[in-house]
Amino acid sequence: MLPWHKYLAVREITVEGGERIQAETVLKSLPITVGMNWLTADIQAAKAALLLLPDVRDALVTKRLWGRIHIRIIEREPLALARVGQTLFWIDTEGFFYTKAHESFGPVLLEPQTIKTERGQRLAELFYLVPLQALMTSPGTLLNSITTVRFEGSTMILSLRNGPDVFLPIYD
Repeated sequence: MLPWHKYLAVREITVEGGERIQAETVLKSLPITVGMNWLTADIQAAKAALLLLPDVRDALVTKRLWGRIHIRIIEREPLALARVGQTLFWIDTEGFFYTKAHESFGPVLLEPQTIKTERGQRLAELFYLVPLQALMTSPGTLLNSITTVRFEGSTMILSLRNGPDVFLPIYD
């Protein structure tokens, strides 16, 4: 009689797509391990576990033939730094605060209003992302001269390193 269980075991777990997040971090967070039953490996639970990692924006977990599990990670893309109280956080392109920053460089968004969601804390006003993205991707040395960014209603206020504050309407 053949030992069929060895043909149904998870033999390999591969991780693709992580630049800032390490494959070891991904593998440690999974409820699936090499050696467990491939048929009963819960890929929905694995995806849910991966989405709890702060740097993961999305994940795809698939079963492949011959006992393989493949994971594709989509990481959060840092957009800007934000200061909440005395703590600096990275904000991603979807407005989520996803990890603490150790030092400040470039413009810092000051005391933005936030809300709590299932995926974590994010900007309360998502329409602020458009002018923030435009500012953070501006060419030249503009970013070097801006110390802080804040929003008051429909106005973005840039504090310059060696100059006055600049008031910009964010929509007309």
